[in-house]
Amino acid sequence: MRVSLDQWRELPNGPGIYLFYGAADKLLYVGKSVHLRQRVRSYLRTGGGHSTQTERLKFEAQTIEVQPTGSELAALILENRLIKEQLPPFNRAQRRWKHYPFLRLDLQDAYPRLEVTRDLAEDGALYFGPYRKIQYLYPLVKQISVLLELRTCQDFAEIHHGCLLDQMHRCSAPCRGWISPTEYGLRLEPLRALLTGGGGEELLTQAKLKMSDAAQAERYEQAALWRDRHGALKKFIKQQSWRKQQVVLDVCAIYPTLQPEQAQVFWIQGGLLAASQVFTRADWPLHHPLKAAMARYDIATPTPTFHLPQKQLDEFHLIATWLYRNQRAPEVIWLQEEAAASKIASQIERVMVGLSQVTETSSSSS
Repeated sequence: MRVSLDQWRELPNGPGIYLFYGAADKLLYVGKSVHLRQRVRSYLRTGGGHSTQTERLKFEAQTIEVQPTGSELAALILENRLIKEQLPPFNRAQRRWKHYPFLRLDLQDAYPRLEVTRDLAEDGALYFGPYRKIQYLYPLVKQISVLLELRTCQDFAEIHHGCLLDQMHRCSAPCRGWISPTEYGLRLEPLRALLTGGGGEELLTQAKLKMSDAAQAERYEQAALWRDRHGALKKFIKQQSWRKQQVVLDVCAIYPTLQPEQAQVFWIQGGLLAASQVFTRADWPLHHPLKAAMARYDIATPTPTFHLPQKQLDEFHLIATWLYRNQRAPEVIWLQEEAAASKIASQIERVMVGLSQVTETSSSSS
């Protein structure tokens, strides 16, 4: 549906995306909302309060197009993909693919170090992430490296006399041959457990012991430092647990479409939208694609090491954020949970019946 700016009252008010067009049908801006008409009205209100960019957009825009989607999730994905494809000038902040930071652990090295990187490479190393803020990762890597006495130097092949970290007992000093690759590998096990979202308790225990030892030795500043490190690790462990869910576990989300007696199923795999299906009253409950899709969830899910191309990370973060906010919603079903198939069937039926009832009520009232 496309109207001039002064016809915004004719727009529907459900979830979807809106597109501002200027002269010669040039696409200027793409946005999303769960209440399309209200959102467009907020752009067009008079009396000031808008940013300079919004005022420019109002000046250049001539028409508005809306594409209702039936659900917030569909609107989020459609908006992201359109912006990347069409590159509207007023969506500058969203047009580029973001290079999110990762944690890298190269187990091909005899003495691996934990490092931060923005570049994913097919180099045999393990990558964990993506994370939002790179400035948060650097102190975390430092804390974990000190706790496990991991090396932090880029190349220790020419070092034979140790370094300051060795003298401060913050590194196991593989450069001096004081630790074997096997012993060093054992130090990495709690770290690998943490990064795959399946552990972290051992690291917390070690941090707590160091805090206690420093306090007993009356090194109170050091004890406070380890207390802060313990708190940061605890927060990170909680985040890693959720990250494992979103990467490993598959999800389906079920919402109404714009048509009566229809339900749309979004299949989310590895944090990305794998497919979507629309079910109608006529083909439910004997829809074979659903049975085929459910059959695969008897297979064990692999460990979450990351191999997404950079250009897909925006969508990954978008869906992950949406899932975090809606993880307990009845429309969202984690496919490894008990009775997932029956929950999917119940939700599809609920959506269809609900829409049918709304349609009948509207017809009778009119």
